[in-house]
Amino acid sequence: MFKKIVNTFIVFIFLLVLSEIPGASYSWPVKPFDEQHPIFSTLAEYGANPAHFHAGVDIGEGAGVNVYPVVSGTVEKVETTGDNAYVKIRASSGEKYDYIHIVPAVMQNSTVTAGVTIIGTIRNITNPHLHFEEADGAYNPLRDGGLTPYVDKSSPIIVSADFWKQGTTLPEQLTGSLYGRMDIRVNTYDARTSATGEGAGGHCGIYKIIIEFWQGGVRIGDRIEYHTYDKIPARPVSLVYAPETTQSLFYYWATNDPFNEPRDKYWNSNQKTGSDYTVNALIPMQALYPEGNMLIRVIAKDIAGNAATYDIGQQ
Repeated sequence: MFKKIVNTFIVFIFLLVLSEIPGASYSWPVKPFDEQHPIFSTLAEYGANPAHFHAGVDIGEGAGVNVYPVVSGTVEKVETTGDNAYVKIRASSGEKYDYIHIVPAVMQNSTVTAGVTIIGTIRNITNPHLHFEEADGAYNPLRDGGLTPYVDKSSPIIVSADFWKQGTTLPEQLTGSLYGRMDIRVNTYDARTSATGEGAGGHCGIYKIIIEFWQGGVRIGDRIEYHTYDKIPARPVSLVYAPETTQSLFYYWATNDPFNEPRDKYWNSNQKTGSDYTVNALIPMQALYPEGNMLIRVIAKDIAGNAATYDIGQQ
């Protein structure tokens, strides 16, 4: 009996320590802790007034629902007024977790226990929900090693993709034959996720966008893969989202790079083979993208790996 109690105690301590390791998986901040809850908004999607990147995920539970910390730690900050009232908790590892749109029930500098301490209740606002974020948007809570369990059974939707002349003050859309330096704009979204992992309608931001170029059934040229939202991007928002974007209609500048310099990139159909996209071929034989019919493939993925494709042109 004594040995069994000791073993149980060791397991408890192991799980407690594991819950405080950055990147370790954690349970949901609302009951039941070991079951999935609806996700209404995802990391890095467009937010308005003012324009910003959504720094966490919105968990779709109603007003008055109790909220619990996903890790044990210390209450670093409490804001009690306004619809955006929140509690910020710092784990012993140093990672910080924000719980926003709640009525706080804890005091600053108090200690809290994962899955035990009620830190507040979801506030009665328009479309009540809990906004949950990790390290101010430095981690995606839906990743493997984040909120557990999380299942997404539905695929993203790509509505359209089009081409715009790069470097112009007034945007100029390109149609017909494409040549030179251009931005590729993609209208895509992912559906909200239900508690069972099914699509729940509505529009969420996408996790990943990929652009490929094909000719004669063979992929050619560079694969553009700048947009992967494991964290919120560097500013400005306008380099990610085109002006037509709203909080439910997302137009991405897929050829811009939200995370690396230079950020204002483009696709150069006259790119020189063996050089980066900024170098033009002087003669057709030097070009990375041969003249003639080409298929441009847009791929959108969610964080669970579900994918949609959208083809433009012909092989």
